[in-house]
Amino acid sequence: MMRQACPLRFRSRRGKGWRAMGLFCPLLSLSGVRWCPVLAWVALAVGTGWLVRGEDPQPDLPPGIQTTLHNLYRNDGGRLVYLDIYAPAGPVPNGGWPALLAIHGGGWRGGSRAEYGRSVAELAAHGLVVVAIDYQLSRPGKPSWPENLDDVRHALGWVRGHAARLGIDRDRVAVMGASAGGHLALMLGLTAKTSEVSAVIDFCGPSDLSLLAQKGSAAAGSGVLMLGAGPEEMPGRYTEASPIARIGPDAPPVLIFHGGDDALVPISQSQILADGLRQAGVFCKFEVVSGARHGFGLRAGGRVLIPEILAFLREVWDRRVTDAARATRSRDPAGPGHVDTGSGGEEPRIR
Repeated sequence: MMRQACPLRFRSRRGKGWRAMGLFCPLLSLSGVRWCPVLAWVALAVGTGWLVRGEDPQPDLPPGIQTTLHNLYRNDGGRLVYLDIYAPAGPVPNGGWPALLAIHGGGWRGGSRAEYGRSVAELAAHGLVVVAIDYQLSRPGKPSWPENLDDVRHALGWVRGHAARLGIDRDRVAVMGASAGGHLALMLGLTAKTSEVSAVIDFCGPSDLSLLAQKGSAAAGSGVLMLGAGPEEMPGRYTEASPIARIGPDAPPVLIFHGGDDALVPISQSQILADGLRQAGVFCKFEVVSGARHGFGLRAGGRVLIPEILAFLREVWDRRVTDAARATRSRDPAGPGHVDTGSGGEEPRIR
């Protein structure tokens, strides 16, 4: 068998950018998966470990957040899948808190709810119930599609089904994800019922998996592992798993962030997504974060993205409020979806 270099890319812990590893082993090829069972998987696992760390260290949880960890949301024939909840402290407002389903990245093969949940839990201090989830990951010889999307759908159903107990407003459930998690967030938002997902926040998620493979992106091998083969062998599966192919006029509003220096997922993946959404008449905002590489969080490129996220959600939920909903919530003078800027220098909150 011909042996060829496998150009896996990973980041140094010190944030000095991406560097290529030439690992000589039977490779994930785009026409099929060939494995050196130990070396290939170890290389992928190590690379993923670097990828999911992102640019920022894991922060300590700010005050004013209640955590409920290790909640079982799905038992799939003995495969147990869990989620963590980060909720605002204090009394539940009239109508409930809005919720944000948070989906971790990691090339569809790594990452965890614990790491990603802590990195975005700060949003709970601004009036959002953050629900960080795990989902089916890819393994050699075991593609994760479409089980990973099925898990995400079950998580959404669990949140909506437990909304009253959790103090969540079922009409204000958004979904957010980074990288592979951004892809799954988009797939969930674009395939769910219109009333189930009110907005999607996508951090550098791939939108056209066939194009990603054709362009030879560093992320292409992860797509092969997730889908089970290359686009030449399974073109239909690549289309089925691509958010760009699921866009319709009823899609929820989408906020897209992409790093200007992303070397893993080309920025063109977000550009074509934004173009497609706008052509379909879908409310979309596309923000390029200058100087940011792949895997950034709520702060990157000298920008704090939290106010932009809150402003987007406020605009979306203000648009969605019907006359009937306004009447039922008229006891709350601020109204649903209002960002309370507070007083005395307090941080803005959604309520």
